[in-house]
Amino acid sequence: FKITNKTCLTMGLDSVEILVQVEKTFGIQYSDSEAESISTVQDFADKTADKLYLPPSHNNIYLKVLEEFKNALVELGINKRLITENDFLKDIISPEKMKGIWLALEHKLNLKLPKLNKINLIKKKYTGKIFNFYYVPGAMSILDINIKALVDCIISINHMELIDTKSIQSKYEIERIICGTISSMMGVPIHHIQLHHSIANDLGVD
Repeated sequence: FKITNKTCLTMGLDSVEILVQVEKTFGIQYSDSEAESISTVQDFADKTADKLYLPPSHNNIYLKVLEEFKNALVELGINKRLITENDFLKDIISPEKMKGIWLALEHKLNLKLPKLNKINLIKKKYTGKIFNFYYVPGAMSILDINIKALVDCIISINHMELIDTKSIQSKYEIERIICGTISSMMGVPIHHIQLHHSIANDLGVD
């Protein structure tokens, strides 16, 4: 991909920087027409996958990290029967314990976890439930996503440690690397990045 004044005007400087970084990461090159046709995060992953050999069978990084995540929660005293991909941590861990468990999870997994902001830990007044959370309207917290999506986020922000870019195993790995790259370069919270998102309109990348 050749950077020109025209491409910077068409795509925006931030988009061009991400594109160049992804080319370096995977050792590939996009044509100008390919680059200009990338609109969503999924487009980015699809165009990249087309340029790489993906083996018919592969190691499933998602299942590996999911199992390690579940085991770490069990070691921290969470009932294994409560832990499924569709569960939310905010439904099985009280807000008083969340910060401590979050830090312990990072230690046990030896991986970075998405940032847990103060907003995640503020309780509402008692509403008849065991516990609840307060959220600023419109502000999605990391605890608003289920365990499946949380594991996706963990893989994305740790992709340099977890995924060998010289031996990509699946499109899923490509998707996680691209989400992680956008998050780290543009400062977009990882849980705000979805594959269907427009890079410019939804994520604010010019």
